[in-house]
Amino acid sequence: MVSIEECKEAAELYLDGYKYQDICRMLDIKRADIYYRLRKLGIKGNRYANPNKEEVVELFDQGLSLVDIAKKLGADISVISRLVRSEGRNPQEYGRLNKVNFNPFLDLSNADVQYWLGYICADGCVYRNQVRIYTNLDPDHLEAYKEFIGRDLNIQSHLNRHSSYNYCAQFNNRDVVKYLIGLGITPNKSLTLELKTPITFPMLRGMWDGDGSVVGRSKYYVEPSLVTASGALYTQVCKFLENGQIGYRSSYCKGMYQITINKTGNVKNFYNKLYKDGKYFLPRKKDKYLSMLNKDIV
Repeated sequence: MVSIEECKEAAELYLDGYKYQDICRMLDIKRADIYYRLRKLGIKGNRYANPNKEEVVELFDQGLSLVDIAKKLGADISVISRLVRSEGRNPQEYGRLNKVNFNPFLDLSNADVQYWLGYICADGCVYRNQVRIYTNLDPDHLEAYKEFIGRDLNIQSHLNRHSSYNYCAQFNNRDVVKYLIGLGITPNKSLTLELKTPITFPMLRGMWDGDGSVVGRSKYYVEPSLVTASGALYTQVCKFLENGQIGYRSSYCKGMYQITINKTGNVKNFYNKLYKDGKYFLPRKKDKYLSMLNKDIV
């Protein structure tokens, strides 16, 4: 039985543009084994497609990954890679951009660090030696993340099954991954996330921007809520709100915990504390929240 790791090893070489015969030699496997491993990961391509070079390069310069270009044009990834390289572009430069040789999350007393840790809790992950964050509606927010990191990270885009794009910013640093795991941000954290550092309002704002929402029919009926699949994190957030004297109600349905801020006083208080001196936030969520409240919030 071929493991997923073995499939990914072949896929990484394939997506880097190596020819089948090179992969066979490097991994000491047969061509049929490569086909099987790629199909197992859902990777398909047409080596005989002849895409237009100018179109390929234009899509690459727009920020599309080699994988997305291949899918869009129905071509093999190695063909796309060869055309991109023939015009002086180097896909491997993206890997160099993604190297960060320091820990941007080290100062836990910094509100900006707290925010991005909260965002990673909601819409991020650690994978192997990589730290990743995602979005599908707010690619500009990844530019703010790049500003925080202080590096020109590559933002990758992938076409999802709903014919829209998911965006990802990532960097490589084994020590940072170990550090985040020590804080409770572990691989496959969705069901088990439990922070080993105190929750703060900037951190909660990061979680809110990932997994929060607000609904309301009028300024007299506004309910911001946060969802999580982790029972441990749910308990931590509830205790944090209680200590901050912010009332809430909670519910559980289909594997998801929901924490809803209720009553007008609590809703306004939560807004003020959530966005106080906040440098990083999603404008669309803040604007929606504010539009549902009285105009004289201070």
